[in-house]
Amino acid sequence: MEKWRLIPPQPYSGEWNMALDVAIWKGVCREEQPPTLRCYLWERPTISLGYGQNPLEDLCWEECRRRDVPVVWRPTGGKAIYHDWEFTYSVAAPKGSPYFPDSIEGSYRVISRCLIEALNPLGIHAEFSGAEMKEEGAACFLTATPQEVVVAHRKLIGSAQRRNGQGFLQQGSLLMSSNVEPLIPLFGLDESDKEHWEQRVTSLSGELETIPSLESIFLRIRQGFEKMLGIGFCEAEPSAEEEKMAQEIQESFRIQEENGFQKVVF
Repeated sequence: MEKWRLIPPQPYSGEWNMALDVAIWKGVCREEQPPTLRCYLWERPTISLGYGQNPLEDLCWEECRRRDVPVVWRPTGGKAIYHDWEFTYSVAAPKGSPYFPDSIEGSYRVISRCLIEALNPLGIHAEFSGAEMKEEGAACFLTATPQEVVVAHRKLIGSAQRRNGQGFLQQGSLLMSSNVEPLIPLFGLDESDKEHWEQRVTSLSGELETIPSLESIFLRIRQGFEKMLGIGFCEAEPSAEEEKMAQEIQESFRIQEENGFQKVVF
């Protein structure tokens, strides 16, 4: 049985979370570290933008500044996410891994299957979206691909992936609460967007009478990957080399008007 590395959840800043994911991905691609599942939290409400987004077009930038909401680049694609009451994961795997097809859609589906398995013991009957769900605007949770995790056609987990010639990084957010109110001024949503959100998005609090503890969610996600992939985990912290790289690049993940909204290069 192959052993993966499992990094337990801790709350960090948005730029540190993104930089550390990239550092872990680089180490896994170089085969300095085994495939890694990392779970994490956010020390304050933060917006992350997909790598292809434009902060001036996809956000109310002045409102973000006025409300002192940090905005960071995600190394992966997709649309904007307001990270607050959620449980976040990332998976880094090398090219040629026997656990994943060599495609975005195939590897995405494998990870979603692990997450669906993790949710079942919590009493959530999740499934694949099965169809493309497109919506104008910047918000991730108003769109879905056929491989996304939904409950009764409402999106519960939003994920995005980035690949290079040596492996892939996938990041995803499991909503614990789906309160749309904070997004309205930051994303420039109107009443119709709010209605679509309530129809198309769900969360743990929306599906369960009691939200499971973070420890319970972490355990179930671990067990979901172990069962579906037939692997074991060794809990570990990021290596000294990964933390050093993250420290060196973290500032570049913060989206700043002062540097002309320069994109991070990695």
